[in-house]
Amino acid sequence: MVDPDWAEVEGTIGKTVNFTVYKADKVTVENLSPFDETGIQLKVFENDGVTLKFEKDMAYVTDGVDGQLEAYIGPTDIAIGDEKSYFFTIELTKAETNTATGVGTDTIFQTNLDEANDFWNGFTLTFTAGANTGEYRTIIDYALATGLVTVDAAFTAPPGADAFTITPDITIPTVRGTLQVTQGAPA
Repeated sequence: MVDPDWAEVEGTIGKTVNFTVYKADKVTVENLSPFDETGIQLKVFENDGVTLKFEKDMAYVTDGVDGQLEAYIGPTDIAIGDEKSYFFTIELTKAETNTATGVGTDTIFQTNLDEANDFWNGFTLTFTAGANTGEYRTIIDYALATGLVTVDAAFTAPPGADAFTITPDITIPTVRGTLQVTQGAPA
């Protein structure tokens, strides 16, 4: 995935802050519903980039024009009087996990996934076990009836009964920047 430019975001204590979501090609994501399988977490650090101030799970929202991640910054996160600029990262906290069945080739293989046809198209599949550990490819087709996944390029070897994860093709794992926190009345 491509590192986006560092983001600068303003947030107010007692209010919700929104972060725009981009695909790896820096095109704004408009429909976030395919990414519901993935948990997202905002981590806010002191300016040293090491000392964790707080972390929050984030929700997906969209206005039909661009995809947004939304997090509430409350007085229990940052106290009134402690407003300043903080370092933040937005990270994937979970992804869909599954296992190949060992049936197929290095580009088309069977899984136990059970979502609708084409649900996983465009997502990144990464093997976490077996001969292809650490290798990743983009899913270009998924068929519910057979559980078959087709990827855009061949893996080193046909997968056996090997575990994998599926993550969305968006830059969430690398979004980082500064969060300028100001004082405000609760929403």
